[in-house]
Amino acid sequence: MRRLPCVLAVTGLLLLPACQKPAGPPAEPAPAAEPAAVPAGPAAPAEGGPDEALALAIRQLEEEKYAEMLARFVAPEDRKKVEAEGGSWEKIAEGFGQEKAPQLLDRLRLAREQKPELGPDGNRVTYRGVPGAKGMGRKDLVWERVEGVWYLRN
Repeated sequence: MRRLPCVLAVTGLLLLPACQKPAGPPAEPAPAAEPAAVPAGPAAPAEGGPDEALALAIRQLEEEKYAEMLARFVAPEDRKKVEAEGGSWEKIAEGFGQEKAPQLLDRLRLAREQKPELGPDGNRVTYRGVPGAKGMGRKDLVWERVEGVWYLRN
């Protein structure tokens, strides 16, 4: 039996090998999957803490990967709200990149230099706003852990 070369298929954020099979009887086509209106964010490892989440968010914003950043750091319940309102994830990411991303990036960089306050249950971390700071720097930055994954909550 002759083997044909494999190619890479892009699925979401992963590259998966998609090997061709030798010609044979035609297979029945798989039912078409309904595309998700709001992409589910890839889960961070449970052992990752708020510092790792903060570093990843900063890196994604610096690289202008707004859709990835939002998909990863918008909490599942907030993604459901966006989906229920019929929001286009692409349009939200585009508007975010133009309007809010630079401000959030500045706030995240400021948080990197701060010591956060840990909530009583250990699932909420707050970086307090800095009086006199510009823009979002005056506001608290809140992270919440949901099922082992840290999300931005404001």
